[in-house]
Formats: sequence, C-alpha cells, structure tokens
Amino acid sequence: MLPSSKQHYYDRYWQEQDRARVSRRSEWRAEQLFSLVGMRYRSLLDIGAGQGELITYFRAAGYRVAGWDISPEAVSQLRNAGYSGEVVDLEADQFEGHYDVIACCEVLQQIEDPASVLRKASAVLLTGGRVFYSVPNEFHIVRRLGFGTPAESHIQLFSPRKAAELAEVSGYVVERKLYQPLVPPRWGKFWSRVGQALADMFPSLFSLSIMILAKRPNEE
Repeated sequence: MLPSSKQHYYDRYWQEQDRARVSRRSEWRAEQLFSLVGMRYRSLLDIGAGQGELITYFRAAGYRVAGWDISPEAVSQLRNAGYSGEVVDLEADQFEGHYDVIACCEVLQQIEDPASVLRKASAVLLTGGRVFYSVPNEFHIVRRLGFGTPAESHIQLFSPRKAAELAEVSGYVVERKLYQPLVPPRWGKFWSRVGQALADMFPSLFSLSIMILAKRPNEE
C-alpha cells in the first residue's frame, strides 16, 4: 500500500493546480519529445502522468500508451478518459511492463533518490528505447533576482548541469538536451522565439525546465 499521506498530498496538488497553465507547458513538452522520437517507436509509458497531456498527444500519434501516478485522483481521471492508468509510488514500487519510450516530466525533483527511479525505468525499457525526463531549473534569472522560491515539495534543486549528470549516474548516455523557456506560450510566437533563443544560449539563466533524452550505453 502507498502511504495515504503521500497520496492525499498529490491528490490535493492536482486539485489546486491551474490546469490550463499546466496543460500548455505539458503539451509543449509532448511536442518536443515527439520531435525527437517521432514514429521510430510504438509504445510510451509516462511515469508521473498527471493530467495525461503527454499520453494524449502520443496516443493521437498512434502510440500504445500508459500512465502511472501516485495520485489516485489523477489516475481516476486517466481511466475515465479511456487510458491505461495505474497508481504507482515511483520510489517504493517495482516497475513492470515493456516500453520503447519512458517519460518522466517534472517529477524527479520531488524524489529522494531520482537516480533509483531512472534505474528502475531501465529494467522496463525495450532494447534501443529512450528515457526522457524534465526537471525545473531552480536557478534561473528570476530566482536569482529574488523573485519566488522552489516549491516546498522540491527535494532536489536542479541546474542544467545537475540534470544532465543525473542521466550519467543512473546508467544512461545523454543523447539530447532541450530547454523550456521562461517565456510562457500565451505571450505569442515572437516572444516565444526570443525566449527559446535565450534559453538555448544561456540555459542556466533563461530556462524554466531542462529536458533530457537519454539511452543506455552501447545501444543505437
């Protein structure tokens, strides 16, 4: 059984979120991941699936998808939408199944030992598959200027360098690094392009999140 206090925390988390804002960011990450893996693969597991934006995007593209989350509330919504969803504690539970792509977006910062989660993911990753994860950049320019603080639940404070090192200590090779800009999508295409250019040039200052695509060593 999962600790009920942890379940209740994340149930409340999803109930209190600005879902429209979260959805825009999540959909953007889904687009970025699809631009990297395309239709080379056929199955995707989202660990920490939340509202299901990632699996929605990939199912529409033709993938077989599944979503895990610690929140029974989130999993109930996934199932009601017709998805395969399971309540899973990424830290305590064993991983089962076989998938080409495993995604873990904006979750690992809340894990005591994120490397252990990525190692468990490797056990259910098919040969030649890819792991994709995103974590918040806690040291961007807005934070450095004294505005805002990391969320209370953020146990790990990631920088672009630490995010990439996580893949290496977990037994993977980094294939691509992408950066989500501070500029929100609602500002429009022009400012989004400016924000993306700044994030790509100076990720430690101008990226909101760091995204890593990784593979196991010696695999194509």
